[in-house]
Amino acid sequence: MASLSLIRPVGRYQAARTQELTLIIGGFRRGLSNTPRHLDRQVEVPAASKQTGVPKFNSNIPRVIYRGPLTNTFKYLKLFSVSSLVLSSALSPFIFILESSLPLSGRIFLAFTAVSTTTLSTFLISTFTSPYVTSITANPASSPYSHTLTTTSLFLRPRNTLITSPANSLVPSERPMTTWKLRESIENGLEAGQEHGSPQASTVEESVLAITEDEEGNALGRWVVMGMDKSGRQKCQAKGKVVRYFNVHPEILQEPIEVGTGSAET
Repeated sequence: MASLSLIRPVGRYQAARTQELTLIIGGFRRGLSNTPRHLDRQVEVPAASKQTGVPKFNSNIPRVIYRGPLTNTFKYLKLFSVSSLVLSSALSPFIFILESSLPLSGRIFLAFTAVSTTTLSTFLISTFTSPYVTSITANPASSPYSHTLTTTSLFLRPRNTLITSPANSLVPSERPMTTWKLRESIENGLEAGQEHGSPQASTVEESVLAITEDEEGNALGRWVVMGMDKSGRQKCQAKGKVVRYFNVHPEILQEPIEVGTGSAET
């Protein structure tokens, strides 16, 4: 009897533990069944995102097809040259104010040398770095201009030059540190006259080959083709301030640009 009395409590204890485990497992299963649907179901991947490869070409969207690799280098060079000019101009009056054994003529020569040297260096840096193209954009098909070439001024202000087409507007340049330039004349009079003028008159309405704008879209100047003269030659000239020369690395263009084959012009 004593052994039976010891077994029964143990049996009741095991039954209680079994019932407790059953309740815990049941609650865990109910918790799993109550998982929110947005976490439980698999995320469906849109069919469009499953497609691989390059996005489809859209001619109505502008595309950047070139970025100048030396843009930052020329930017810092311009900043240094302009800062040097400003600093030398600001400090030159102190040459006359501070006490020194130098005569007045020597002080004038020293101040003139400092300012003129920095001015000349700034001018040269601006001359050779301003044509550098920071980017080229292929314009939408609806635009009358095919490409936009972006350069910067001496004070790093963007200058956007829009051209009608590379073949009509650009030719190889003979100027140092430049690749292309706006053509200065059109020799093939009869063919060019059908687009840019009339072969029967010496001066007819002009046609715009390129236009230069600032960063806000304001026109700074136009490169126009004047009417054809009697010899069948059309001359181009600037009206306003136009960027004429461009320094480009053609080997890194994302899309080929075929410029005109006009001879080098002075």
